[in-house]
Formats: sequence, C-alpha cells, structure tokens
Amino acid sequence: MKTDDRRILGVACALAALMLPSAGFASPRWAPAAPFGGSLGAIARSSTSPSIVYAANPVGEVFRSDDDAASWHRVEAPKGGRIADLLVNSGDALTVIALNGNGRLIRTQDGGEAWGPIGARLPRVRAVERQAHEPGGLIAATDGGIFRSADDGDHWARLAFPGVRVLAVASDPFEEGNLLAVIEPDESGQLFVWRSTDHGLTWASVFLADNLAFTLHSHFRFDVARPGTVYVFHDRFGENEPGPLFRSHDGGTTWVQPSTTNVRDLIVTADGTLFASPGFGVLRSTDRGDSWQATGSPLGRPNDEIFHLAASPARPRTVLATGSYGLWKSIDGGAHWRESHRGIPVRDAFEIAVAPVGPRDVLAVAEGRVFRSSDRAATWRRVHSEIESLGPYAIQFHPKRPGSLYGIGFDVVEDVLLFSSDRGTTWNQRPFPYRCNGGGSLCDVTFNVLALDPSHPETLYVNGSYFFHFGGHGPFFVRSRDGGLTWENLPTLPALLGLLVEPRRSKVLYALTQRELYKSEDAARTWRIVGQGLPGEGQATLTIDPRNPRRLYAGTNRGVFTSVDGGLTFRAMNAGIEEVQIGKILLDPSDPDRLYAAAIQAGVFRWNRGGRRWTPINDGLPVRQFFGTLALDPREPTTLYATASGSGVLRLDLADGDADTASTTTRP
Repeated sequence: MKTDDRRILGVACALAALMLPSAGFASPRWAPAAPFGGSLGAIARSSTSPSIVYAANPVGEVFRSDDDAASWHRVEAPKGGRIADLLVNSGDALTVIALNGNGRLIRTQDGGEAWGPIGARLPRVRAVERQAHEPGGLIAATDGGIFRSADDGDHWARLAFPGVRVLAVASDPFEEGNLLAVIEPDESGQLFVWRSTDHGLTWASVFLADNLAFTLHSHFRFDVARPGTVYVFHDRFGENEPGPLFRSHDGGTTWVQPSTTNVRDLIVTADGTLFASPGFGVLRSTDRGDSWQATGSPLGRPNDEIFHLAASPARPRTVLATGSYGLWKSIDGGAHWRESHRGIPVRDAFEIAVAPVGPRDVLAVAEGRVFRSSDRAATWRRVHSEIESLGPYAIQFHPKRPGSLYGIGFDVVEDVLLFSSDRGTTWNQRPFPYRCNGGGSLCDVTFNVLALDPSHPETLYVNGSYFFHFGGHGPFFVRSRDGGLTWENLPTLPALLGLLVEPRRSKVLYALTQRELYKSEDAARTWRIVGQGLPGEGQATLTIDPRNPRRLYAGTNRGVFTSVDGGLTFRAMNAGIEEVQIGKILLDPSDPDRLYAAAIQAGVFRWNRGGRRWTPINDGLPVRQFFGTLALDPREPTTLYATASGSGVLRLDLADGDADTASTTTRP
C-alpha cells in the first residue's frame, strides 16, 4: 500500500472513530416504571400446585404467580387478543388452556413460555372444561354442539347437539358419566338444562326459567363439600353481565332460584361457602345462596368492579378476585381483602406530574386512580380512586405550596375544578360559575385549559365552553384570584389549546388556538393577534422560557417554532422533526437551552445545541403508543417521565454532562 493511501485510510478511520459513541457511554433507555394494579379478567389456579396461579388482562397478556399471588411475572402472550377463560390441567400445573375472545383454544405446556393453537376445526368455543374421571379428558361447548377430547386437546370428536349453539357444559366430579349442558334459549326466552347420565350418549331436558332471552353464556359450578349440589348462572345482554343464579340439590334433575341476587361470577370453596361477584365487590353466602352478605371491612372491599373469582383447593378461606384495579386477595374467608398484584403494571396512564417544591413526589393519573411515588417511580402507592370520590384526569402542582395540586375532574356530566392539599390523597371540588346543577344529559361544561400565574399561584385562569338546555351555550373565560373560591368573567376567547402567564409580569398572557396566537398586556382585558411566522394551523402547545420571558416555543404539526421578541415573530427550529405533531415542549430549568419535545406517535426528541437539530431519545419507548404526555423533574432535570398506551409510565435517566455530546454521535 502506498504511503498516501495509508494516510488517507488513517484519517478516515479517525473520523469514523469520532463518530462512534465512546466506549464508556451507554445510550439512555426508557425503563418501565408503571404502578402495579392493572386490570385483570380471567384467572385460574392449579389444583395440584395451589401456589401457581395464572391471570390475564383485557388485551390478552398472561401473568403467572408461583407464590400464591404474592407476586407476578408476565409470560408469553397467546395470539388472539383478549382471554375469556383459563383452564389449568388437573395433573400438570404447567399445562394451561386459554379460550380467547374469538372462541379459539390456545395451549401452553411449559407454564406460558410458548403457546400453540388446539382444536383448529372446532366451531366457535363458548366454554371448555375438564371431564371428571378421565385423565386428559376435555369437553367443549361450541356453536356447533358439544365436543370431547381424550388427549388434552390434541384431537376432538363431536359428542352431542350437532349444529346447536351450546352455552355451557360440565362434568359432575362425583357421578361418573353425569354431564350437564345449557343450549341457547328459544325465541320465547325459555331456558333448559340438559342432563346426560351415560357419558353424553342420551340427554334429557329440565326446564329452568322463562324470560332468559339474550343469554349469551352460562356457567356451572359444583359444590365439592355437598355431592349433588350444583349451581348455574348466566350472562345476559353481554359477556360478564350479571345474571340470575339457580341451584340443584340432586345433580341437575330439579332446579330452584335461591335468591334474586344476580351474579357475574361464582365460586364454591372447599368448605361449601359461596363467593359471588354481583358486578361490584364480592358477596358471600353460607346457606347455599339463599342469602348474601357483602364481604370486606369497613367499606365492603374489594372496592372495585370484580370480573372473576378463584378459590384455593388447599385453603378454603383463601379467595382471589380480579377487577378493574388489579387482583384482590382474602385469606380469612372474605372478612378482609388486600391488593395483591405486584408485577402486574397499570397499562394506561393519562397524566404525570412532578412536584416542584416540598416532598419529591411524582404523581400519575392512571385508569381512574391517582398514584404517588417518592422514589423516582421505583415504587408507587395508590392514594386516590375515583370510586372513593371524584378524582382528576389532569393535574398541576402548585408551584409554591408543598403538597398542593389543582386538577380537572369529570363527574359524568361536566368538567369540574378540584383541589388537593395532601399530595393528591383527597380532592375537594371548588365552586365554579358554570355548572349544570342537575341539568342531566342536556347539559355540558368542558374545560379547555387551566393555567396558573407563576408569580401569584392563587390566580387561576380557565377557558372552556358550556351548553345549558334552554339556558344558552358558548365559550367562557374566567379568572379566580383566591385559588378557585370566587370567579370573574373575562372577555371570551376561542377554544384554547394553551394559556401562559409570563413568570415576571402577571399582566402579560399568551393564548394559543389551533390557528392563532393572542397576547394580552393588560391582565386579559384586551387581546391582539401576534405570532407572525407560525404555520397558521396545527398549533398545539406553547412554552415560555422562565429565565428569558421574551423567548417562547410553539409546538405545531410542523415541528417547533421559537420567538425571541415576546411572541411577535417566530422562526422554525424544527430540523429533525419537521413533519411531526408536537404535543409538549419542556425546558431544563437549570439550562434553558436544553429542550425536550414530545411528538405524538413519534416519540421524544432533545434539542442538540451543537448540531442545531432535534435528535430522538426513544430507545425503549413505544413511540406509536406515545401521545405526548411528558414530565421533567425540575429538581433533577436529567430524569424524564412519559406515559404510553399499554405501557403505563416510563422513566428516562439521562447522562449528566455528556447528554448532548452523546446524541450527536452517529455511525458511518
């Protein structure tokens, strides 16, 4: 090789080395940091290994516990989406059959590490159960009759009711050959239980009840403490809708309705106690369903919408319940319940905020609850639920009063203003001049923005709209100078997407709509249109530099624009994010030149001063499920928090000092 060639090669290698990340730098990665307590539906536990439990969430993710529901870990999710039911093999705790929402069967034989379809030629399956007295035996209720498998689902043959929609089938654990089934009710709504005493060769019907049209699913439960006692209950009008309960004391020959209580799910424990979900909470009966009492103390917990129940074959007083707020466990026959869902994350968080003063709290609003963390989202505590009282869907910390927050809530009819003085634990509704006051569905109040004056945080601004039946409609713009106790009307503005009060001059405000930017310099009495250079459409968010209030940043569907003259004119600073919708812009309070932009379904970007462009920091972030919710810890600005649909809360720990340098490195 010639000397010049070697010199050129050496320079090229050196340049390539400069473009590679340094060996000591690890690219920042978003890490899961969601609270525990995600919604659960189907649940099943092993009869041979009682500490092994399986549960599924509404989107078909499956979790397994090996310590009797004390902790959980996610296993491989079977294909097909939502899981309607789970069935654990009676002799092998690692073999599980899942029935998905499409009526297909999927099986794992290794505890959930891998799943594969079974019964591919079966009609739509409504229920699958173990066939008692036959190892490996399964029976399935389908839209084309009852099918049976003798080899744990590998092969199937039709047993009865060809071409008939069967809603439920069950095998009597005490009487060999005794099978029960429910078929779809006729047009009059009459429902029958069918019984076979010869392994399904012949069947006889028993009238159950009238007026059970629209029954979609039925379920049998046997009382293992009382041979011959069996229960059947029905979903009406929709899956998992509470329906009537019936009881037989003679193996299904005759039936009675023991009470008028409707149930969504029912289990019978080893000592014959019944536990049922009527839709909300859990009921208990010690007299075979003749009477029911609410479980739990003192508020009838579990204070949740309960979907399914599971009993322990080895411990009759241990009961598990799945609900909207995760998994509940009682070890004393329902007298007390506790949350037991460590390892099952909340999937959807809608708001996240970090306290600027006082306790170093991170608050997340997720699935109707407020969660609080004091250790950078490593652990969370649920501090409020909308079931307990009205809760917020949007929150803002008071910038000067520790532990105080404002929130926007929805009370089924209208948006309302909320306030908490105890770090989000309890919320009180503040008076507001626009209220429905019992106007029902013909009334609506919607908040567009809630803004605080940074210099005087007791001064609040709310912009929105109202509709009162026979009472008018239109926009409103109001101000309170005492934290929301009293209000005054201001000249109205169009529906706003953003409202800012200048940090050093309370009389200067900016109001952003999708098409215009308005500025007031007389405390919102008069407004003028500014913002020359903005795209004129697709504007979504506005941020002001607290150190230099004349510098503003606007997020649009064409990236980020900046102003250095108090909003009069703007220029683009959108290299790298020209064609994305910006949902939020954050500034590092210790270094206002360090900016972060949240781009809807495109991820999070950081402004690179050296490269004069935006670079993505999306490693580990599900960008297609990211809708722009982003928060920065003002006292530890190298920590970012985001929410994403399906992933709950995520945290990003940025490298101190080298963050910008690292983001400029590229590979040749």
